[in-house]
Amino acid sequence: MANIIHGNYQDIKRETKEIRTLKQYVMISGLDYHDFWTFGAYADKRKAKLLAAKTAKEDMVFYMFDFLKGKIRCLSYKDGKGEQVTEKSFDPITKDNYKNKYFRSEGKKTLSKMDIYPVIEEIGRKDPGTLYELHVFSHAYWNGPILANSTKGADDIDMRIDDITSALWDKVVLGRAFHTTGIVKLWGCAFPRDINALYSAFRKHKNYKTSGTIPDDTVFDYPADHFWYKPNGAEAVDLTLFINNILGTMYLSRDKVSLTFLQIKKIVSYHYLFTFATAIAYWWRVKVQAALPATYAEITPDFHVSPQTKANVDMYVNHLGIKLGESNYGIFDYDTIQRLRKYHS
Repeated sequence: MANIIHGNYQDIKRETKEIRTLKQYVMISGLDYHDFWTFGAYADKRKAKLLAAKTAKEDMVFYMFDFLKGKIRCLSYKDGKGEQVTEKSFDPITKDNYKNKYFRSEGKKTLSKMDIYPVIEEIGRKDPGTLYELHVFSHAYWNGPILANSTKGADDIDMRIDDITSALWDKVVLGRAFHTTGIVKLWGCAFPRDINALYSAFRKHKNYKTSGTIPDDTVFDYPADHFWYKPNGAEAVDLTLFINNILGTMYLSRDKVSLTFLQIKKIVSYHYLFTFATAIAYWWRVKVQAALPATYAEITPDFHVSPQTKANVDMYVNHLGIKLGESNYGIFDYDTIQRLRKYHS
C-alpha cells in the first residue's frame, strides 16, 4: 500500500517476488533377475514425460534409483537452469550376487530399500507437500516390490509391508512429504496363482454376474471337488484352505461348499486389505496405484495390467467399488480401506 504524507500519495517501489512451485519425484528401478536388465528405461521415460509438461514457474527434482547399476542420481531443474546432477554410487549388482535365484550381498555394499525411505523422510521434514509422485518399476507381489529378489534377513534389500509398519521411519513425516494430490505408483504384479484360481472358481456359478448388483444374501452352492485346482505340471491345490483361513470355516475340497455373496466379498476384500499398497495408503495417508490382487503386469510397450486378468479387475470394481487408475491398475486409499474393513469387523 502507498504511504500517505500530508494528504498526498508518495510513490514507492514495489518488489515483485516470483512464486515458484517445487515438484519432487522419486523413481525406483528394480532389476529383472531372470535376464539381468534394469527397469530404468521406464523411469527415464516417465521423467521425460513430466519434464515435457513442466512450466516456466515450476522447479523439478527427480531422485532416480537404479538397483542394477547401483546409482542414486538427483536431477534438479531449478530457476530456469539446465539439468543439475548429483550422484551417489554403490556397488552394482551382478550375476555373482545370485548363486541361486535369490540375491546375496556377497560382501558388496549395494543399493537397498534402506536408502529409499530416508530420502522420502527428508523431503517430509525439509520440503513437506512437494513430493508429487513416487514410482516403483519392478517385479512385485502382494508383499511389495521385488527390487532384486532378496530374502528376509541380513541381505534383504526388497521393499515389504514390514518396512511400512516399522518404527525405523516416522510414518507421519513420510506421509507429509506428499502433495495433497500426490500418489505412489507400483507398476509390478500382484498375482498369487492360487488366488486367481479361487476367483475363477467363484465365478463359475450361475448366480455370478460380471456387472450389476448381486445381493449379499445370494447363496452360491458349489458341488464337491469344485475347489480343487490342478495347475499344469504342479501338485493339486485345495482352494478351500483359502476360504477357511478367512471365514473360519472347516470345508474340505471333497465337501459341498455353500457361501453367501457377502462371504465371497469378505474373501476378496481381505486380499485387497493385506497388500503393500494398502499398508502405504493406510500408514502414509497417500493414494496408491497398484495391481489388484490376482492381476499381473505386462511391460510392452509400457506397464499395464494384463487383459488376461480383466475378470479379476471387474470383481473388485463392480462388487467392491474399487476405483481404477491408469491401465487397469487399482486405487488404494485410506477411505476405501476403512470402508472395506466393515467386512471384517
